[in-house]
Amino acid sequence: MRFLRERRGLSQLALSSGAGTTPRHLSFVETGRSRPGRDLILRLATALQLSSREINQLLGLAGFQAARAEYQFGDQRIEPYRAAIEAVLENHNPYPGCAMNGAGDILLANKGYKDFAPTALTSTPEERVETFFNPLGDAPKLVENWAEVAHGLLDRQRAELAGCFNQRLEKMVLRMEKHLKNVVRPQFKGGNDIVLSPILLVGDKRLSTFSTFMKFSHAHEVTLSEIRVELTFPTDEKTRLFFEELAKK
Repeated sequence: MRFLRERRGLSQLALSSGAGTTPRHLSFVETGRSRPGRDLILRLATALQLSSREINQLLGLAGFQAARAEYQFGDQRIEPYRAAIEAVLENHNPYPGCAMNGAGDILLANKGYKDFAPTALTSTPEERVETFFNPLGDAPKLVENWAEVAHGLLDRQRAELAGCFNQRLEKMVLRMEKHLKNVVRPQFKGGNDIVLSPILLVGDKRLSTFSTFMKFSHAHEVTLSEIRVELTFPTDEKTRLFFEELAKK
């Protein structure tokens, strides 16, 4: 509880006020001098804006049953939501699109993604971190603005980690930071000042893309609450034509 409170930059006074308890009682909970009831845990979780998984974890640590359901992604009970994701990905062709869980495991991918990045489907998030963030690897040769993109991705993952307690993601962020320790973040030079756009070097082509993310804004079930749908778009006509031609092969 102390870890989650401090990660969100809250004082005991601020958190206790938001959860309808006293700083003294919260202090006793954090030090183990007081055993919180289920209702207090849920109030604290709401005040901390915890994820469904974290709520279940806290309840479990206190000896209570989970409050949020959790099903496998292929479970019939979440089939309507999976079908919605599949429809979004299908309609996004010929551009790459995929659905990932909170750690970055790819759950679904459309044809555009499979055509453009087939090796990503068989690699783990940890392997992709090693492939992309290693400054001595191939990524800096394939992404013209690699340092800018790498630092941008690290920023995004740090922000994601700040809002959850995910030990697997935390280890990956630490690995990213280690790789980028001596990589200077480029200063803005007046290029694309709208959205961070990776410049991809594919053969003799120079492609420019950007990505958006979708999620279920009011999902209470654990699996759906963690899913992120990433959709990649072209920023110019040359890149648009590249993906359209790739889809015909």
